[in-house]
Amino acid sequence: LAVSHLIAHGHRRIAYVGDVLHLSTETKRFEGWRRAQDEAGIRRSDDLVEVMVSDRDAAAAALVRLRALPEPPTALFSANARTSMALAHVLRADPMAMIGFGDFPMADTLTPSVSVIDQDPYRLGALAAARIFDRLAGVDGGLEEVTVLDVALVERESCRLPAPAGD
Repeated sequence: LAVSHLIAHGHRRIAYVGDVLHLSTETKRFEGWRRAQDEAGIRRSDDLVEVMVSDRDAAAAALVRLRALPEPPTALFSANARTSMALAHVLRADPMAMIGFGDFPMADTLTPSVSVIDQDPYRLGALAAARIFDRLAGVDGGLEEVTVLDVALVERESCRLPAPAGD
């Protein structure tokens, strides 16, 4: 959803910036980043992938490397709220289009305000609690059980930053 939205805004070089890629949630978000570009017929590039970005220093280093590429990204997909917060701080001086996964406090008050893919924390918590209580009661849904929760795009200013001319 995030990457497709950035593509709709004219971006063709969209970086994936995340934290620990082997976690199942990050793996699924990485697969979504790849799939959205494939479906749009955009040649994706592994040089647009930055992982282990969980603080401001790592975010700054990632942006320096990405912006130094011969074909730098024009937009970022941030795979989690922690990474988004670090990127938002670093991007204040030189903004770039971005959508993050997971809303975070003050995302709507930053300049530019940060667009996010939001999930319902109440629904997520209720589902997790129900699974815990089921396991405690001896009801095992199996470790293979997968539940997919709906998410929503919260469009704010950061996703509307244009791709540079000529992109």
